[in-house]
Amino acid sequence: MRVKMDYNKTCIFLGVCWLFLEQGFYLLPEKIGLVSLRDIAVLLLVGYQLWFYLRRPALPRCKGDRFVLLGFSFLLLVLIAAVMAYFHWDQGFLSSILPQRYLIAIFPLYFPLKSAIQEGKVSSQQLLSGILLLGKVELVVMMVQFFAQFSGVYFLTCDYNSAMYTFTRFGIDGTTMLFVMFYEISNLFRRGKKTVRSLLWIGMGCVFFFLMCQTRMTLLGICAAVAIFYLTLKTGIRKKMAVTLVMGLAAIAVFHTTLFQDTIYIRQSGARNTFDIRQSAISFYLDELKESPVFGKGGYPNSVRANLDRGKSAGYNLNDNGIFGFLYLYGMPGALWAGGMYWIMLKKGRKAIRQKENSVYLMFPVYLLAVSATEIHWYWIGSTALTTVLFWLILQHPSDANPQPCQVRPSGSQNSSDLPETATGKERRDFSEGGSF
Repeated sequence: MRVKMDYNKTCIFLGVCWLFLEQGFYLLPEKIGLVSLRDIAVLLLVGYQLWFYLRRPALPRCKGDRFVLLGFSFLLLVLIAAVMAYFHWDQGFLSSILPQRYLIAIFPLYFPLKSAIQEGKVSSQQLLSGILLLGKVELVVMMVQFFAQFSGVYFLTCDYNSAMYTFTRFGIDGTTMLFVMFYEISNLFRRGKKTVRSLLWIGMGCVFFFLMCQTRMTLLGICAAVAIFYLTLKTGIRKKMAVTLVMGLAAIAVFHTTLFQDTIYIRQSGARNTFDIRQSAISFYLDELKESPVFGKGGYPNSVRANLDRGKSAGYNLNDNGIFGFLYLYGMPGALWAGGMYWIMLKKGRKAIRQKENSVYLMFPVYLLAVSATEIHWYWIGSTALTTVLFWLILQHPSDANPQPCQVRPSGSQNSSDLPETATGKERRDFSEGGSF
């Protein structure tokens, strides 16, 4: 399936907010003077939602959409976590809530945008086109940086690490680029047309994730998503066995890359590495949860006492330990929330690929689940959180050729013009350790 690049004011607004959160493809600094680009995105997102609710005589009722429940229930998680942080660390409510302001502005955004889709003001196809466009532009920027580094030129405003790697490692999440890669892989196998274009984007994605991102769990997640995708293809068993053999040989080749061999060398030499630190951190978080197994320890840790209690002095970083750090903060309610999100996405993704040609609907949730042991970028990175919410909308409305308007409560009339054309954007915020809130 080839998506026609079709946009409107809503998509443009969302794209602008996404650029603020992503620091303009990492071409802009995090702050311009005293103004944070990501906080500008938050204000735009919140402003759009306030516009949506204040200008409506009645709220739409959209029954049966569990993503709506996910979006609003995250606010309850934040409230519970703030109470537990006060109980465990005597941390003020404002200190707990402010670090989570990006997610507070993003996850509830699903409901207003869903209403915009149902009223025909924007389509899920336009949202998909927007994600693909942003991902492709970012891929081009990354390729320019990749080749520029050999001349000693580094123009991206992200973290760099060249001490342990053959190529410089860039601290970029790349969710939209991953989305493009999965989309083109599906196009390549299912259509068999325009293979040169698809191979070009796939090749650029491989350069970024294998030579620039260089994250082990990301690579394993990509392999898992591609493997699941291939199993969904309607091909003969012999062909599947042959391709599986080729994929196995490719995995062996990847295993012998510098990234994996350096990891093996570090472990054999006895040096302290990220694997050991993460294993110790996970054990620490699980032990700490025994003190408060139901509601977790609270969050977000934003005080001296809280940071000491969560093991920061020992080098334990919540954002490096995936779902285990999330459980440490939110306890059982957080486990139910995250588990529900993965289940709904996988279920709807499986259903969507039966109706659509492209398998990105299933590959993306499989990837998010596969890397969740150490990476939950939908929580720590604002831009990825926004991309995830937009993906929820695409999953819920895989085909919006005949959109049906929301049902409105009896009290008051509903006019589609009450919803502005401009929709809220996405925010990119990294809650990485030591970040300013």
